[in-house]
Amino acid sequence: MKGNSLAGLPLGEQVLAGTKFNVGAGLIRLTGRESPLPKNVDGIQVGARIRKLHILHATQYSMEKKKDAGVAYFTVNYEDQSQKKIAIEYGKDVRNWWYMECEGPCRAEVAWNGASEYAKNTSGATLRLYVMRWTNPAPDCKVVSIDFASAHSEVALFCVAMSVEE
Repeated sequence: MKGNSLAGLPLGEQVLAGTKFNVGAGLIRLTGRESPLPKNVDGIQVGARIRKLHILHATQYSMEKKKDAGVAYFTVNYEDQSQKKIAIEYGKDVRNWWYMECEGPCRAEVAWNGASEYAKNTSGATLRLYVMRWTNPAPDCKVVSIDFASAHSEVALFCVAMSVEE
């Protein structure tokens, strides 16, 4: 909808919640509420040994009555063919990007606050993005790629950027 966007989010290299992200003009958004969007995006290239992964994300829509429900997951694909799944839970790792005086997620932190004319005029909401941090249990094994998949919940998770600590 016109005016319902992250247009106020600065592009390029940004430090958000103490982490450097390269914010591009696009994002990856998965399906939610029976939308025609993709259920998964596979093969996000990494090609490095990483200690930590930082995910800048939020959801479209809210699940306040179903807190702690899984909304999506990331699968880390290692060079030795092993994998590690990272579950994303609503209320713990992420919340709705429209902020209307609810508590923040308990395992993530607010990384960016912004505004949208549409959100403001519709419900008085401001905008938020959250950063979730994951410590790699196998930092000596090279990460080849990351897959991003919906858990088929009622919210649509979107990833704005990822950053790694090597």
